[in-house]
Amino acid sequence: MKIIVIAVISLDGCITRHDVPGAQGWASPEDQAHFRASSETCDVRVFGSGTYVPDRDSMRRAARPGVRRVVLTSDPERFADDTVPGQLEFTAEAPAALAKRLTEEGHKRCAILGGGKVYGSFLKAGVVDEIELTIEPVVFGSGTHFAGDEPFEQRFRCAAIDKLNDSTLLVRYVHL
Repeated sequence: MKIIVIAVISLDGCITRHDVPGAQGWASPEDQAHFRASSETCDVRVFGSGTYVPDRDSMRRAARPGVRRVVLTSDPERFADDTVPGQLEFTAEAPAALAKRLTEEGHKRCAILGGGKVYGSFLKAGVVDEIELTIEPVVFGSGTHFAGDEPFEQRFRCAAIDKLNDSTLLVRYVHL
């Protein structure tokens, strides 16, 4: 299974503005279109509970066969009533264990969709094959860092750079 991180960051590497969760309000329309199109190519989408909770109602309404959404949480039982078998699940599995299970279940493409702790944990585990990183021309000074706050190192090679608009770049990286 190919694991792809899809993220938007500020010039100073933040995925949120100060203490405001989510990308809405600062990511360009072109990035939002890229995000939707790219995530649609994946049969699994993984994100943390901090990403899930603000959009809980819309994510539950969007549940459909053929797309599995997996929410990483330290307390899966908290979300037991939200579970939709095969479509929306909650787990405390480590990234490598989750990747192994999803691969064994026959999934082909997995999008990692945030937040910073989730991006960081998958990168740190060494299971990420590609990163699709949109860079927006804004500096926040503080916010949630793209890969969390724990130190680790992973190396990637730049595979492509595209301009989404006059100021926004999409950089595609592949794992070395």
